[in-house]
Amino acid sequence: MYNLILVDDNPRDRKGIELIVKDAGFKVTASYANGSACLNALPDQECDILLSDVMMPVMNGIELAEAVSNRFPHIKVLFASAYHEFDFAKSALEVHAHDYILKPIVKDELVKALERVAGILDKEKEERSKQHQLREQLDKALPSYREQLFRELLFGSYQDGEDLRQYIDLLGITVPEQGCIRVVTLRVDDSDRDRTLEEQMLGAISIRNLIRTLPESIRPLELVQQGKHMFSAVYASEEGDVIDKVVDFTSAVSANLGLPAAFGVSGPGDSLEQLSRLYLQSITAMNTTFFNKKQTFVLYEELGEEGSTDDQTGDLQRLYRDTKQLLLYGSAQERREFLNRHIHAMGHRGDEQAVRHFASTLISIAEWVTGEVGPASASSQKAADLEVRNRIATVSHAGELLELLETFLDGCSERLTGGDQDVSGILTDKMKALMKENFHEKLSVNDVAASINYSSVHANNLFRKASGESIFEYLTKLRMEKAKELLAFSDSKIYRVAEESGYTNKSHFCLKFKDYTGMTPQEYKRSLEEKRSSKG
Repeated sequence: MYNLILVDDNPRDRKGIELIVKDAGFKVTASYANGSACLNALPDQECDILLSDVMMPVMNGIELAEAVSNRFPHIKVLFASAYHEFDFAKSALEVHAHDYILKPIVKDELVKALERVAGILDKEKEERSKQHQLREQLDKALPSYREQLFRELLFGSYQDGEDLRQYIDLLGITVPEQGCIRVVTLRVDDSDRDRTLEEQMLGAISIRNLIRTLPESIRPLELVQQGKHMFSAVYASEEGDVIDKVVDFTSAVSANLGLPAAFGVSGPGDSLEQLSRLYLQSITAMNTTFFNKKQTFVLYEELGEEGSTDDQTGDLQRLYRDTKQLLLYGSAQERREFLNRHIHAMGHRGDEQAVRHFASTLISIAEWVTGEVGPASASSQKAADLEVRNRIATVSHAGELLELLETFLDGCSERLTGGDQDVSGILTDKMKALMKENFHEKLSVNDVAASINYSSVHANNLFRKASGESIFEYLTKLRMEKAKELLAFSDSKIYRVAEESGYTNKSHFCLKFKDYTGMTPQEYKRSLEEKRSSKG
């Protein structure tokens, strides 16, 4: 049953119309003698249909309909007008009214008009019900839409850049305008467990539940699952807060997981559009070969600008580093694969000039490395190198060039590694000296590698081969041993120890210290104090 308000300055008309309306199944909630009285009372009345005369004192029906349309758009207006007022009333129908009838009122015509307006209300009610149901479904699906949006942003597949702000608002995502964004990627290692696929899937659900039930203070902005063993968490906050939250997050997850896990943390970003870059940084940090299983938490900044290499780049500095590594420590097979990648890539593009230029550049670099690291070349050897250069200009196909360069590089490698000089030891000692002198500063693995003109990966391979540990492990050991030394002082402050050990963030330092010693800095200080007390 719909509620109706009647407006007419003729009391007898109002009474007659009211009887017809009630017989037709509508409820008359109020009646008024003019538009002004009705409009003032409407906020306190229940009204679906307004049946109004046109010509009335104080405020006529047209003025009333216009005001109702602006202030109460859900109310449907029905005009009742005399024949001589019809043209006047009709002019307002298209704008303010939904139907009209002529006076004197004929019962059947009024009932039909009311039924037409009721039909409009029925359709609107049905549409509102559908929209409400859809809204409920959307509300239930919002978490999935949120995760999907972040998945696309992380993987770089989101295309509608102009609509991103609308999605963010719709999904209720709050990102500080001047804040910091980081991505944490977690990989769980359950390789030692013989589990069925169902058990693995149940395990992934338990990890999601664990993360989603963390205290709100350390819960990520969004969690994206990638398979059964890997998850990425997006954090957004102020710079200091986000690192603290990430450290607390990794500690809480590790404590409750019951499985070994590795955490890679990206560098900082300032917008969601940068998530794909941050995600790759977190993957690099997590997957880097610089860390053994004792290192469960890796900041991308600790790797420097390079966390991985791409041997297909034409960058001269990278080519120098790769060539140096291959000559000193690469196998013949690795050198062959290296040449194949470069020359075949250029050959497929049909760039013969680029191939010859690459070959000439490679020879120059090999000669440079040989002169820099190895013993002085005899004049006969220099002549042989010149002969190789001359032959580059005359080779007719890529296969011949590959064979020529392969033989040349193998010869250079044999000269370098066959001498008495321990190149690996010399370069490792140089890196160790740099770390001992600068470990308390913001020193990354890439900084150490750059000191010997090597890429991060190649320098790390050399260092591990010579010392049995990675660059990062050695750097961490220097910092932790210094921290232990400083903590032995009874008046030492944790934040000061962190800074003097090369860590700008106290929480990060505490996590690293516990990984290294099995105790927090506070616990370590306490253990030293107890030992001193027992001796005293």
